[in-house]
Amino acid sequence: MIDEDSGLKAFSIENSVHLGKAWAALRDDVVISVVSMLVPNDVDFEAFRIKSIAALEVLGTTKAGDLYGFENDTYFVARPHKHQNRNKNKERVPIKPLKLSTSLKGSLK
Repeated sequence: MIDEDSGLKAFSIENSVHLGKAWAALRDDVVISVVSMLVPNDVDFEAFRIKSIAALEVLGTTKAGDLYGFENDTYFVARPHKHQNRNKNKERVPIKPLKLSTSLKGSLK
């Protein structure tokens, strides 16, 4: 799929690499910071989750979602709502990928 404005390939989940689940702090649909949900087995995940979300809330609105790599860029795709697969009659919220800023990408490596 080609973006008509830029002439570049547009982000597509099907053609990207899933980098894992994460929480992100957002300000006006701009990703400020991300924290991976992946932790070692010896870490209490619930304590990690509470502290990670609390830290991100200092920066902005916190959302859970997935990180994807696509053509040398990293995108955060927020989950539209917590239980999107439970009610099959509920209208689906469109996926809105948010590109991570270049200054943030360096801190992910």
